[in-house]
This record gives sequence, C-alpha cells and structure tokens, in this order.
Amino acid sequence: NKITSTMKELEREINERLGTLSKPPISFASLVAPNVSASSYAYVFVSMVAVYTSYPIIITPDAIDKCTTLFSEPGMISNETGVTDPDAFIVKLSTMPFINSLTDIRGLYAHVRLVLYIMNGVVGGSPLPAGHDVGRLHESGLPPYTSGHVEAKEPGSFLFHSIGGDVQVGIPPETIKTSLKKKHDVPQVYFLPPVFCVGGVSYGEVEFPIYFHYFINKAFLDPAKRIVVIGHETHVQRIKNIFQESFFGPALEHQYIDEEISKQRRDQGYRVDFPAERNSLADKRTDGTELGMEAFAEFVALDSSNSATITRKRTKRNIPDGARHADDHEASSDEVQVRICIQGGLVQFLEDGVLRGSLDLTVPPPRPNLDLTPHFPRTPISPPFRPPTFGVTFLGTSHGFDPHGATTGFVVWINGKGMLVDPPIGSVEYLNLQGVPARDISTVLLTHCHSDHDAGILQTLLQGEKFTLVTTRTVAESYLRKAKAISGIEDIGTYYDKIHVPIGQRIKILGAEFEFDYSYHVIPTCRFKVHYRGRSIAYSADTLYDPRRYARLHDQGVINMLREASLRMFVFDADLIIHESGVPPIHTEVSILNELPMSVKDKLNIVHCHQIAKTVTRTVDGAPVQIHVEGLKIPFTGVEHTLEVKMSPFDEGRSTEFRRFALFCENIFLQKITPSTACRLFTALEEQTVSEGEVVVTIGDVADKFYLIESGHLDVFVPNETKPVRTLRAGDSFGENALYKNLELAKRSATVVARSQACLLYLEYSRAVSILSASLDEELQKVGRFSPWITSVLSTTFPFSSLMMTKEQIDVIAAHIDQELVVGTSEVIFLEGQKDEVPRSMYIIMSGSVLLSRGGKDLKVLKQGQCFGELSLFTDMARTASARALEETVLLEVTKQAFDSILNRYQHIRFNLNQLMQQRMDEIHRLQDVN
Repeated sequence: NKITSTMKELEREINERLGTLSKPPISFASLVAPNVSASSYAYVFVSMVAVYTSYPIIITPDAIDKCTTLFSEPGMISNETGVTDPDAFIVKLSTMPFINSLTDIRGLYAHVRLVLYIMNGVVGGSPLPAGHDVGRLHESGLPPYTSGHVEAKEPGSFLFHSIGGDVQVGIPPETIKTSLKKKHDVPQVYFLPPVFCVGGVSYGEVEFPIYFHYFINKAFLDPAKRIVVIGHETHVQRIKNIFQESFFGPALEHQYIDEEISKQRRDQGYRVDFPAERNSLADKRTDGTELGMEAFAEFVALDSSNSATITRKRTKRNIPDGARHADDHEASSDEVQVRICIQGGLVQFLEDGVLRGSLDLTVPPPRPNLDLTPHFPRTPISPPFRPPTFGVTFLGTSHGFDPHGATTGFVVWINGKGMLVDPPIGSVEYLNLQGVPARDISTVLLTHCHSDHDAGILQTLLQGEKFTLVTTRTVAESYLRKAKAISGIEDIGTYYDKIHVPIGQRIKILGAEFEFDYSYHVIPTCRFKVHYRGRSIAYSADTLYDPRRYARLHDQGVINMLREASLRMFVFDADLIIHESGVPPIHTEVSILNELPMSVKDKLNIVHCHQIAKTVTRTVDGAPVQIHVEGLKIPFTGVEHTLEVKMSPFDEGRSTEFRRFALFCENIFLQKITPSTACRLFTALEEQTVSEGEVVVTIGDVADKFYLIESGHLDVFVPNETKPVRTLRAGDSFGENALYKNLELAKRSATVVARSQACLLYLEYSRAVSILSASLDEELQKVGRFSPWITSVLSTTFPFSSLMMTKEQIDVIAAHIDQELVVGTSEVIFLEGQKDEVPRSMYIIMSGSVLLSRGGKDLKVLKQGQCFGELSLFTDMARTASARALEETVLLEVTKQAFDSILNRYQHIRFNLNQLMQQRMDEIHRLQDVN
C-alpha cells in the first residue's frame, strides 16, 4: 500500500528510460519487502542515478557490488525509513573508486541525494520530494549538494562556517563586497574550486581579499591576519602568477617603457624610470627592501592525498545559535585543526578529525550574468539609448571595497562606436540590454592590471565578435600572462586583436586621435587623452596626483623636469576630464583635487571614489585646518546619464550618416556586396519611426521591405507561440526575404511588433532587386531554408546548446552550409576510426534516420532534427563511431573549414567550445577506459 500511483508512474518512466541497460527492470516494491536486501537497494539506487544523471555507463557489476557493501553496513538502512543518514552515505560513496570516473557529471551528489530521498519516500510511504521528475536530466537545475555547516554565499561561492573562522570555496569578482554588504566578516581562508574560470569570469579572484586583510585588517602589523589560499598545486601556482602581475607588476625584463616612448619625446629628454617611481610608492621591510609575496598571503597546496590541514585560532562559529554543535565550546585548546580534503568530487571539512560539512565540487560555477553585477539595471531605458557623437557613459565610479558601487569603468563614444575602458563584469551584457550591439563596442582599452580594472575583459570575449585590446606593450603582455593563468588557455592571446600604443605620439583609433602616457602608480598604468573634431576627453587612470610630491621626486632625481610637467598637466586641458580619487599613498586625495581652479573643476568628474567628503583637513603652518570641498562631483552611472561633449551641427549630421553607413555595411546580408553596390543601396534607404506596440510586419504578407534597426527593441512572433521567440535590438535586421529576386518566394515568415519606440531604416524591394547579385540571392535562400532547422537542432545539441547563440550567428552558420546530401538506405556516411576524410564535417538530419554504432554494437538511432559528427569540427581525432543511413536520408553538411571561419569571427564561441569540448574529450576517454 505504500507504493502510490505517482510512484508507480515514476517507476514505469525510469524503466522506459533504462530500456535494455538494466535487467531486470527496477522495482520499488523490492524496497518495502519484509526482508529487503542491501543488493536490492544497490540495484535500484545505481539504476536511478544512471537515469537522473543521464549517464548509464555507471550500471556495472562493480558499482552495484560496492553500493551493496555500503547499504550492508549496520544501521545504514531501515525497513521503516530507508537510508537512515543520507549525508553519511554520500560521504562513504565518495570514497568508492568507481565514483572517480563520474566526477564530470554536473551535480552528481545533488542527484544522488535526490535518489536517496525518493527511495526513502517509497520506503516511508511519504510523498515524493519536489524535483523528482526524471525529465530534469543532467542540467537539472538542482542546487549543489551541501551538508553540515556549509551554505551558499553568492553565485559561484560557498562558506564553511568553521569554529576557526569561515572558509570560502570559490572567489568570484568583488566577493568581499557581498560580505561587507551583509555586514559579515570577510573570510580569511579561501579554497580554490577545480574550475575557476567560467564564461571569462575568474572564480579565483584573491587580489582584493588580500588587499582587504593586508591594508584594512592590518595584516601588515600582524601576519596572522594574512589570507590563506588553498588549492591544487597547479591552481595555487596560477594564483601566484596572477598576483605577481597585479601587485608587483611585470618583471624588469618585461618592462618596455623606454621603447614605447616615441622618438620625438625621447629626443626631447622625456623619461619614465618606472622602477624608481614604484620604489617611491611600494611597502618596504625595515631594511628598505620591498616586501615579498609571503607578506600578503599564505599559499597552501593540497598534498598527494588531495588534502590540506591548517591551524586556526578557535573563535565563534558564524551560524545561528541553534545550529551549533554541542562540543563547539568544550574544546581544551585555543586552536583547531581544520582539514580540507577532496574525495570523488566531494570536498569535506573536518575540525580536529570530526566531519563538520561537505560540498559537491562537480557543479562548476555558474555562467556569468547580471546577477554577478547587481549595480546594473535589468531593464532597458525608454526612449531607447542612442550613443552620442562624442561622450562618455560611466558603468561604475567606485572602488573594490565599496559594497554598494560598481568598480570604475566607462565607455568613450566616438561616432556612436564605443571603446570600453577597464570594463566591470557584466558591462557588455548591460549595454546589449540597452540596445547597443556587441559590434559597436568591439574595442577595449586597459589602463592597468589590477583586478578591479581588468576583471571584465575576459568576459568581453564571450559577448560577440573578436575585439581589439588597446594599451601599451608592457600592460598588454602583463595582462596576457594574467589571462593565461586565469583561463588556463595557453593561446588566449589569439582570441583578440591588439594595438600596442606609443607614449608621446598621437595614434588614430575609431576615427579619433589618442595620446598616452604612464601615470604615477605602483604598476605600469596608462592614462590617455582622446581628440575628436577639435574636442577632447582625458582620463588620469589610477594615480597619485600630488604636485608637491612631484617636486620632491624631481629634487631626489626620481623624475626629470619633463616627466614632472607631464604628471602635473597631462589631463587638465581637456574639455571633459575624468580623474580618480582614493586612499593615498597610491591614489589621489580629495583635498588635492579641491585645490584645482574652478575652471578645471567644472570639467572634472571624480571616479574610483564612493563619496566626496564635505570638508578636508590640510596642514597650514603646522596646524590642521578644515577646508570646505567645493565644485567636485562624482558622475552618475548608466546610459541615461551619458555625458556628451558638445559638437557642431555639421559634426552631428556627419556622425549620423557615418553610423548609418556602418550599420548598413556590417549587416550579415550586405557584407559581401561590392562597394559600388553598397553605395547605391545605401542612398536608397528610407527612415521609419514606430511606436511601442506597433505591428511592423505580419506573417504571410509579401516581404516588400528589408529593415535595419537603428535603435529600439522589437519582438518576433510565430504561430502557436504566445510569447516572442526572439527580441531584436539595434544593429539587427529582419525581413530579408524582401531581398529575394523572386518576389513570389518573399513571404513574411513571422510577425514583428515594436516593444519600444524604434527607429528603422528600410530598403524597398523594388529599389533593391535590380542591383542585387545572384550569389546574394542564393545565400539568402540558404539562410531562409536552413536557419530555423539549425536553431532547433543546435539549441538541443552539445556543445552548441551551452553557447546562447544569436540570430546573426545562426544565420552565418546557415550561410556556410556547404551542401545537402542525399544518402541511400544502408549507405555508410563515415566509419569508426576514420581520420583522413576530406572534408571533415558535421551533419544535420533534414529527413530520414541514421544508426550510430561502435565496436559492432548499435549505440543510437538519430532522426530528423538531430545532428552527429560534431567532434570533427573541433578536433583531429578519428571518428568515435560509425554512421549509416537506415533509409533514404537528407543531410545538411557543415565542413570544418566553414566552421573555422565562423570561430575566427566569433571568439566567444571559440572560447566556450574550447572548454566544453575538453570536458567532452575527458568523458570519452573515461568511457574508453571503462569499455
């Protein structure tokens, strides 16, 4: 009577999914039999885990035997309740050798825990727990498994509340802000996750925890207050490499500053003696030498048994009183031994040998999204944002210790194209949400390699087309070493283009002239000034601006006269000035900026600062004096607060036509036409403004116009769907059927409705048809026929399903379809072990069916809408299975050569595929080992 109809239905569905993999079928009744056996528990358990993880390879005699042994332990199972202690069972399960082959299963222990709860529900006659639906496979969304004193902190991090102080697992950017915002202690001990770079975001960001404890918590006075970083030896070394570049800067042999200064400036006598300038700022030992890395952090590598032990001072456990262990206050020692060990993908925390908590490490950190950047709004502004001809949008104006503000970063706009300067995490996603396409912000300027300035750059790789990194060679190579250590990708430098800028010589970028110099800071830091059509914007970057100190440095021979003049005056003649302020001795005091004349203050915007004091203290004739702060301001953030540099009406009109021509030329359907054709088509464009809710085109109508979106958001609807299937933004296009030469083929395939007010540019069919080439017509037909198929197939196919590809990227793949293949019944498409086929291709089934087999055994039958052979696009390995048509089958072929051209254009796809395919290759190797 315990087996309810819901349980019977679940049992039936599990057996259907198991098919022939489990003999005999599982039976819930076996769990409630009077003399239930441990082997029955083991058989049901292993079979259910195989279904819930979508990993049937685990159904082996060895796995069942080992689990039988576990269930046989005294007190492990009860006829009344089932598994008596699921957490203890999971810990013991993690020690089983067969588990090591399963640690790439996402959320392994969350699925194990769910299976145990279901089994206990069956035995105890209780309702099934939420989330028991077997349709939630692999990417189930189940929260990571934790037990004991472990809890989630923020996306990608967890806390073990130790009696010796919190231990944090995973270190996302700005993690100390989460602690400060909640008014919690900033953890002092950090454990590096096995994967600490996801989506271009580092989850090993120890830089600001180090700074916080060294400078704020005063570890410089008490070394016991240093942070402790624990992890695998290779990961610990990567963190050391990152911190070397961030805190100490590049080694002397990697400083190219003399070579970067232009010949003209060198001939004038301009010099930057960076080692001497850094020496005047750096913390030193009592003997005058600079502190080493060990002064700031203790690095502990896991030993050969994947464990590490640290000694901590016993303190109050950071959890509610009712959750404390009874013996927390009964220890005989003031210290506690905290041991961290990893077994089978499960990290366990022990205090003085007693297990106090565990955490599933098989769940990688989440893909980054705006949840990691709560400072950015989640909705687009209205009316839609239109980038200025020349101006600045601030994305953040604060610093790494401010819990309520985003770190400093901004966009410099030139003719509607944006250059990201030190982008915070989430910058491109936020700008895309505001209607700014990724192609319009494909240039990034990096001032220096502190994590509050460079943390968002790797993420920018994942937002669109290949971007260009602008900075000096010294800073660029320092960042490259950091990026390699963060991502683990040795050739990460090939994922973006580079412009190594000179010092003291103007260089043209995005149609404007930039000039660069080094600021006065602890690591090489670029400041810049940009000139456009007679107006200018300047940024100090992180610096200590102090004319009195510069005079002393000149007297001491650290800087020469030209260097002193440059440090004093470089930014202050611009029309819009951005200047940092912060805590000395490496940042600029507000009191010094307050001394600037009002004519400069009127143009000045203060960043790297969460608030400006009303008064400051200055020493006058040896006595402190309170002085009122006047005329200094921190700019507002967000596109709605963009600062525009006033331009002439002529320049504004010129800019409008320039950005429209760029929008036209960058469209996927128009990129291959000749310049003369582009000119003729561009002059035929007309403008249309639509209101929110207005229907622009209706499905089934004749496609008589091709539209480009200049600004705004539009929703795309198809039959039988009440919600939009896609949202189009500035830079997107629709209605490409209007470019077909045969108007009879040109029917609207969807309805498009304005979500907001929008400005559209359109091309009439009658004006375009006479000048468009036949090759374009052929390519358009490919996109029209194949894009819907490819969208459907790739959204459910690994690894493409993890890439969140845009309409434009899908259309590019459709345009690169090489051919349709018709394969006869029983015809072999490729053979297992085949390696030298030309071309190497992936196939999508348009109709028919294909049998995959390995080693003479049938593996799977694929049908319409599925794809196979995808590994050939990313690796040179031999085919891992044979493919044969079961009936006449029509295939779409995507060759490796065609796909490589797509990867070269969209670096975020290449970056993600690199990581995803490495996971798949590891899985294949394990399967081969098992077989």
